[in-house]
Amino acid sequence: MKKKLFLTTLVFVFVTVNFVYAGYVIGDVDNDGKVNVKDAIHALQTSVGILPQDKRNNGLNLDDEGNLTVEGNLTVKGGLLNKTFEVTLEDTQKDIGDYINEFVSHHRRVLILLPKNTQWTWNKTADIPDDCKLMIYGKDTTSLSDISVTINMTQNGTYTYNNTEYRENIRLKIRSRGIFWLRGVKINENINDIRPLTPRGYQGGGLFHMLGNYSYIEFVWVKAYTTEDLICFGDSSYGKVQFGRVEHYAHNDLSVRDKIYIVREYAGRNLPGNGGVVGQVATELGPKVHYMNSPKIKYFNGGQLTETAYGQVGIGTTNPSERLEVHGNIKVIGNIVSDRDICIGKCQ
Repeated sequence: MKKKLFLTTLVFVFVTVNFVYAGYVIGDVDNDGKVNVKDAIHALQTSVGILPQDKRNNGLNLDDEGNLTVEGNLTVKGGLLNKTFEVTLEDTQKDIGDYINEFVSHHRRVLILLPKNTQWTWNKTADIPDDCKLMIYGKDTTSLSDISVTINMTQNGTYTYNNTEYRENIRLKIRSRGIFWLRGVKINENINDIRPLTPRGYQGGGLFHMLGNYSYIEFVWVKAYTTEDLICFGDSSYGKVQFGRVEHYAHNDLSVRDKIYIVREYAGRNLPGNGGVVGQVATELGPKVHYMNSPKIKYFNGGQLTETAYGQVGIGTTNPSERLEVHGNIKVIGNIVSDRDICIGKCQ
């Protein structure tokens, strides 16, 4: 009797192991915290098609890096969480660009915290992939007056073409639907690089480059002292920039150009009609710093501005039905002039 039981157990283990190696997963079916004979039987039944398709678990594959691949449909009961990878940096000798490229290669939501009273270097170009969100915060900063974290940009990249040396000054590329938040830091860029901008691959020369459509940048409690444009739209891309309590000054070392821009559009000749939208709240521009005077760049003080593909513009609404639709009060300093009737109230 003992010998028969031993042989039965041996055959069962052999078959189970073979099914595991064949790609079938023995999961904890009854959620009791253990993988037992009942779970093994479930896996065997699934493999020969005894159980319904939606009960099978052999379409799930988890690799060594924790990435889950699903073959077929996935039904989720409850919430599906997109967790943020949060990290406090310690090694101030490592370039921030290297940190970013490392983190966004493994995570879609990244929060980088910079400790108080620290100095950092950001000279390497980093790249936010499509649909990725990157946040960089100076820790324990709640206003412009208590900023204690400084990010220094001390050296541009170099590209040589036809015996001409070009500067590559971009620190961050934001791809389509990418999001970048910067809060509670001081940016110090004093390179004063007179070389022409690189002609390769993309156009634009801001330190932060809106490279993909529907990209988004938000700066809050940021002081910037630069000899380069701060943010640029390039390569016919469009998106949105939001400023809250931001100060941008031309660095004292600036001598190679007469002015710089807080937001600039470079390759906008094919830019769609909705262009780039910039929102401001208490933004201060120092001498030599300008917004680009171009219809491709729309900017406003606070609130919300939306333009549809059909030419309707909305303030305070994302779905304007007229050429101009305002949700809120209108204050006019000056005259309202029309060569047609002006109607207040219900109009026929």
